[in-house]
Amino acid sequence: MINTKEFMTKTEYIDRKDVSPREDVYLIGIDIGYSAVKCISENTAAVFPSFAIPDNKMGTFGDLGSEFIRYRNLVTNECWLVGKIAASVLSDDDTSVSTHSLCRRDRFQDPMFRVITETGLGLACIKDKSETYKKKKIYVETGLPPRYMTKGASDCEDLTEIIAGKHKFSLQLGQEKPVEFEMIISSDAVHIMPQPMGTLFSAAVNNEHEMLPIAADLLNKNVLIFDGGFGTLDLYPIKSHVIQQSETYDHLGMKRVIEETADVIRERFKKDISVPAMQKYLESGRFRWFEAKSFTTREEPLDKILEESSKNICDEAIEKTFQVYHVYEYDYLLVTGGTGAAWFEQIGEKLKNMETLSIISGAQNDSLPDIFSNVRGYYMFRYSDLASRKE
Repeated sequence: MINTKEFMTKTEYIDRKDVSPREDVYLIGIDIGYSAVKCISENTAAVFPSFAIPDNKMGTFGDLGSEFIRYRNLVTNECWLVGKIAASVLSDDDTSVSTHSLCRRDRFQDPMFRVITETGLGLACIKDKSETYKKKKIYVETGLPPRYMTKGASDCEDLTEIIAGKHKFSLQLGQEKPVEFEMIISSDAVHIMPQPMGTLFSAAVNNEHEMLPIAADLLNKNVLIFDGGFGTLDLYPIKSHVIQQSETYDHLGMKRVIEETADVIRERFKKDISVPAMQKYLESGRFRWFEAKSFTTREEPLDKILEESSKNICDEAIEKTFQVYHVYEYDYLLVTGGTGAAWFEQIGEKLKNMETLSIISGAQNDSLPDIFSNVRGYYMFRYSDLASRKE
């Protein structure tokens, strides 16, 4: 039976020790996903749920754990609760935040998107106790699904406008005192790459920024990147050194798994659970329901319902991949993304008889959790680029 905690969006702060690519540079990799924001710098890696709600300023009490994040805009004085705490205070059937609003493509102008972006930038600098980021030029590498980077699309421009500019805010983590941030990021220091290319670079480079032996294979053989995220499944094929037509599917990610799980619960127990509110039940592995006529409450296990939904969507994603590409022509299937990590074992079992296909994880070269595969690749790619250029 599956562990439902493996499907929840976690909050983690992980110490790193790296050297800057140049003395005048502070480099940040950030992945602002539909489910989680991941960030990485020379001294830290962090992840938190991509969700925030305005703080009602009614106060808090008790022992606030490190997963508690409060954001304050130091210009407008607006306060937001960010990440796990924001999702935890939602009622199960809260309709104020729809799945569509969380996962829509044109989310860049949503105030919440700016809040979670600045929170990610702040967490990438929070371990920099001497505030060297203020004395250096901040470079930011991020990514988008390939379909969002086609000619005529405004996504890259819209995302750059959010990241670039002056940011003045504070973050409070748990019981700690708020940490204030003031940073200026120039638009020419923001670069956006196709998300799956982040995985390819992450799989090819070690923590010393050296190409690994497998890099020659990955860069010279046929590779199909299977990037399973929360909102989308991105398929990114590379054959004979040439990037082929990529595909993005917005109905084959973890969002769909959660939605179908919620549909089953609604049908069987007449209980509505929104996608954000499902997070707390993924953590506990059980959900609570109430029968009004008899004033009865019960708890039910979530694992079997979730496992069935996940298996069905994973099978559908594999079938779609084989419909679109001749997978037998590829040497590697490179699986990445948080959803890809959850499906990795099932994919391997399904394709175990394909002797000419090696199935590998994008997170194989680091102790970081799989969810950091893309953002680590963003960071490593831009690190190599900056290190090769003179100050």
